[in-house]
Amino acid sequence: MVHEFKNYTAGLGWDAMDDNLEGVAKEGQKGLVLLAELSQHATVIGQMGAQYTERYFDKGEYRKTPETGIQWVMRYFARPRYFYKMFRMSTEVFTALHELLVSTYGLTSTNNVSSIESLAMFLWIVGGPQSFSQS
Repeated sequence: MVHEFKNYTAGLGWDAMDDNLEGVAKEGQKGLVLLAELSQHATVIGQMGAQYTERYFDKGEYRKTPETGIQWVMRYFARPRYFYKMFRMSTEVFTALHELLVSTYGLTSTNNVSSIESLAMFLWIVGGPQSFSQS
C-alpha cells in the first residue's frame, strides 16, 4: 500500500513541486536581501535630506527692516550727496533714466516692488563695491 502511495504522489509531481518551492524560497530570500539593501539606501538618503534641510531651510528669522525699500530710496533721494555715493548718479539723472526706462522700455512696478526701487537696487548692485550678501 505504501508503494502505491509513492507511485500516486510521484504521478502528481510532488518532487517537482518541492523543487519549485525551493526555487521560490531562494528567489524570495534574494528579494528580502534586496529590500534590506534598499531600506539602507533609503535611510542614507533620508539622513542626507535631513542634513540639507537643517543647513539650508532651517534659518533664523528674517530681519525686520525699519523702512521699506522705496522709503530707503527716498531717504537717499532727499540727500543728493549720499544719493550720488550710493547710486553713482545725481537725482536728476536718476529721474531722467527712470522716466526713459518706463516710457520707452516698459519698466513697470509690481505688487511688491516699485519701478523706482527696482532701478535703485540695480544701480546699487552694479554701481558699487557691495557684496552679494549685502544685496
